[in-house]
Amino acid sequence: VWQIPENGLSQPLTEPVVVLEGHSKRVGIITWHPTARNVLLSAGCDNVVLIWNVGTAEELYRLDGLHPDLIYSVSWSRDGARFCTACKDKGVRVIDPRRGTVVAVSVSPHPPTHPPSPVERPLTSVPQGDSSIRYFEITEEPPYIHFLNTFTSKEPQRGMGWMPKRGLDVNKCEIARFYKLHERKCEPIIMTVPRK
Repeated sequence: VWQIPENGLSQPLTEPVVVLEGHSKRVGIITWHPTARNVLLSAGCDNVVLIWNVGTAEELYRLDGLHPDLIYSVSWSRDGARFCTACKDKGVRVIDPRRGTVVAVSVSPHPPTHPPSPVERPLTSVPQGDSSIRYFEITEEPPYIHFLNTFTSKEPQRGMGWMPKRGLDVNKCEIARFYKLHERKCEPIIMTVPRK
């Protein structure tokens, strides 16, 4: 875990603040807890979810055996009591990390028959190995998903982290902040909307 100063880097970082080791395979997802300080969730190709105390480099919870296949996505509930995962088996699971149990699971063998409902944040497409981020707007009228724009950089991304809404600078009309992982650096990407 690297600490990036609020005003950006003045010199290259050579040492991480803390190293978290616990997965047997590559880590593909990391996400900060929405309300608790220094709590980080990581999910890897070993189908294990780990919850860490970054301040002490301590593994708080190890959730093993809850996913039969690769975990595609993880999202915390607003209060941080539970999180939701999407898995390669087409299952969406709601998990209580303190109990280490699946609270609810939904497996859909076919696509939904009704249009998606609007979401709080813009929909983004961030494929690994690609050098572009595509973002869309979701509306209630057909065709429901509208392409907005593409952000392109020179280097392909190895991974991407999202800043929770509570960390955005709303005074500067910031709607999203990403941290794009390159081969040798972590690049902050800030998205704002102009005021009328």
